Amino acid sequence: MAANVGNAVRGAVIGATFGAPFRGAASFRAINYYEPIPARMAAVEALDAWLVYAQMRKEHAPPEQTGEVLTRHWSSNTAESAFGMANLAAGFRPPFSGSFRNPLPGGSQAFGRAVFWGLAYPSDLDKACEAAFYDASIDHAGDGVWCAVAVAAMASQAGLGLSIPNLLRVAAGVLPKASLALGALTSLLVIHSGSGDAQAAYSTLPSAVPTQDPLAAPLNFALVCLALLYGEGDFGKGIRLAAGCGGAADLNALAVGAILGAGSEELEPDWMRPLGTPYVAGFALQALAVPTTIEEFVATVAAAVCEPEKAEPLPPVEPAPTESAQASEGDGVEASPAPAVADPPAPTLPALGDRIQRLLAREANWMAARIGEAHVEVEFVDPPVLMPNRTNRLILRACNVGSEEQIVNGSLTGPSGWTVACKISSFRLRAGEESAFAAVVLASDLVGKAGSIDLPGRTIDLPRPIKKAKVDQVTLHMGLGETPETRLDIGVPLLPNQRWYQVGPFANIEGTGFDKAYKAEDVLKVGEVFNGRGDLPVSWRQTFFSGLTFDLEPMFTNGPGVVYLFGKPNLGAGQKMRIVVAASTGAVVWVNRERLTRYHDIHATIPRAIQPYVGEFTSTKPTEVLVKVLRDRTPLDAVVIYFLDETGKVVWPDGFERMD
Repeated sequence: MAANVGNAVRGAVIGATFGAPFRGAASFRAINYYEPIPARMAAVEALDAWLVYAQMRKEHAPPEQTGEVLTRHWSSNTAESAFGMANLAAGFRPPFSGSFRNPLPGGSQAFGRAVFWGLAYPSDLDKACEAAFYDASIDHAGDGVWCAVAVAAMASQAGLGLSIPNLLRVAAGVLPKASLALGALTSLLVIHSGSGDAQAAYSTLPSAVPTQDPLAAPLNFALVCLALLYGEGDFGKGIRLAAGCGGAADLNALAVGAILGAGSEELEPDWMRPLGTPYVAGFALQALAVPTTIEEFVATVAAAVCEPEKAEPLPPVEPAPTESAQASEGDGVEASPAPAVADPPAPTLPALGDRIQRLLAREANWMAARIGEAHVEVEFVDPPVLMPNRTNRLILRACNVGSEEQIVNGSLTGPSGWTVACKISSFRLRAGEESAFAAVVLASDLVGKAGSIDLPGRTIDLPRPIKKAKVDQVTLHMGLGETPETRLDIGVPLLPNQRWYQVGPFANIEGTGFDKAYKAEDVLKVGEVFNGRGDLPVSWRQTFFSGLTFDLEPMFTNGPGVVYLFGKPNLGAGQKMRIVVAASTGAVVWVNRERLTRYHDIHATIPRAIQPYVGEFTSTKPTEVLVKVLRDRTPLDAVVIYFLDETGKVVWPDGFERMD
């Protein structure tokens, strides 16, 4: 167990409050004390999540259920968390909920939550990292998960006598080679072994972590490591550095405060005194008792962290690597050894087990559930979006994580009129054994023309066109025996497509197309022909997208031009909303014929709800959206388009109307 759980929790509260005023800063600043001196602790969603996880620990819920428990008691609309919570609400589970339709998977929002799992599993690196994986995967993928897991790894070893450089080596051993954070950490260790100070080390990070996003996970993980390394184990110095580096300063200082607090016998009273005694919760918590004081919060978390666990079942067997996974391994996504730098002899450092390494290396195209002692997965071979004349392929897996043989009963069903082909039925699993089943789903309401589609073992006809897509889900029924406690229905969402119309390309000579108003801006009508680039005729054509990201590059056929995208999403009526349109070369956005945003420059997009990407409007039924996108001589990145309500909640359109 960490040397002082109470001080680790207090350190987290102090660090989060200390760093809050500097969140988003993009330059180094020397800080001596709270600026400004607070009247109370800062409300931090990550700390509120700790209360949910404390309840989860009492219930002995497995890591696969983290998303379910969090949904019941916590709802955040902050940055990438808004997309993760929207996916959970739609029925997806981690890790797929963090990777699907999420334009910010590499954010740092999970750092503060990850610290809890490190404290919950002191010295047990594998358990801490597995729990942090399922947590961070709720609303992140890639580096957004890897860096959070590395933070949890350091928290799990905090207060156990390891030097700060060795703590960082433990974290480095967790990061896959594909992580951008690994190179930054290596640079920091090398600089620290020389004569550079903290500010000099900070100045090297832009080249080590090439990002324009101050909240990106690799950058902020590097800032956490910088504060620990140059803080030299001193609590005050560490959180001052974490806050002074900006970025996600509140979460970075929270992590540093907890890690250094775990090794502190006593925290200086001056750090706690300005915070007073009340615990200040945010607006994310729901249906859960909230502590009235900071010390009550400390006691609640400490009691949950020290709660003895149930006997741990056998780990699930990882599926055999697919061809793409093998290619990824060849590209170097396997866990890397810690950077080797000169250091005094140290104890043997804990290393991540092979199973967790494989977990981190897997593509996040699957979601997990637990029923009794069976670990169940649904892998999406195709994106879970219903597209005309296309089936949706799934792979269903079940693994016995218990110690005794089990008979599993399974079936997959769909709505009336759908075709579901799957050979899953009743099967036997020995301890540690896994079975996998392929499934193909066809929503017959999406058939657009006559023909046929091949399913496993048979061919079905597609006899008629369908006027409107039906939106629903298939359900995986799993059971162990006949008691309700060992039966589970897992909804597998299949979302509606988005009907948009596009026209172009029009001429864009040296960027002049941005200011030129083409006739297509005013004539929103199917069948109308316009004079396109090179005097070629172009007209509006219907296209179905999965939503959020729009690959328009093929329309430009490798040359400069202008393309228009038009849609009539059903967003309700009379709702105050925001639209976010992020394009790497610039865009003009009209909603209901009113221009909302206009920008023109070549840049790497940060698709957050920030200027110049965001515009406000009041929805109508339907709402007309017209987007003008340019391409210069360089290829166009995928355009990101999404909608938010007044609270920041992600709103997916309830269908799209046809163009007149």
